[in-house]
Amino acid sequence: MIRRVSGAVAVSLLALCSVTVAQKGPPESSGPLELTSLLGRKLYALPDDDGSIRAAQGKLAADPKNVALVLKLSKAQAAKRQYREAVTTCTAGLRFAPDNVEL
Repeated sequence: MIRRVSGAVAVSLLALCSVTVAQKGPPESSGPLELTSLLGRKLYALPDDDGSIRAAQGKLAADPKNVALVLKLSKAQAAKRQYREAVTTCTAGLRFAPDNVEL
């Protein structure tokens, strides 16, 4: 049975999932990045079949200090479950826009 959960429970579950990922350490260099759900299922990064990440990277390369393009790339990466890359992209954006709350 599927039940609705409150916002606080959802945030707690997300935090627990993040802690689980952090405790596992860095990923192996031989395979795709992965994340383990609270149910124990491995969630692998998805391929960039539609080219959204590649397109966002190309636009960002042309204008590397454009915050909107940094966000576009990080959202494309997160949509493909490439969460570590998305965090890295946002962290790089914070170097030139440290006061931007969207990053």
